[in-house]
Amino acid sequence: MDKLNCHKKYEDMILKTKMEPITAKNVLKSQGCYGEILNKKILTIKEFEFYTCPCNFLDMNIGGFLEAYSSYKNGIMPFNGGSLEQPSKWYEIKDVLQDFFQQKEIEENKKQKKTK
Repeated sequence: MDKLNCHKKYEDMILKTKMEPITAKNVLKSQGCYGEILNKKILTIKEFEFYTCPCNFLDMNIGGFLEAYSSYKNGIMPFNGGSLEQPSKWYEIKDVLQDFFQQKEIEENKKQKKTK
């Protein structure tokens, strides 16, 4: 499975803070970005707890899933047929994406309330 490159934010961190690359690599390791299973929980999405970087579980098809989700939000099913004819895997992916975007919206609303 091709892994997503989630290291961009740390590359930016190196550039902005002039952090040494070895220190940045240690930051990545501490977040499980090299596939390490950690003793600490990194993230929870729905009932799923991640003890390693969630990007280790994603492949480059995520763009297609995001596009399908966007189409779904506009009333277009990703596969031929009605809602009862969609694969169950699609509904699992849709639920995870929907929860993610709802959590993002809640976080944004909290930020906006703090700034008022």
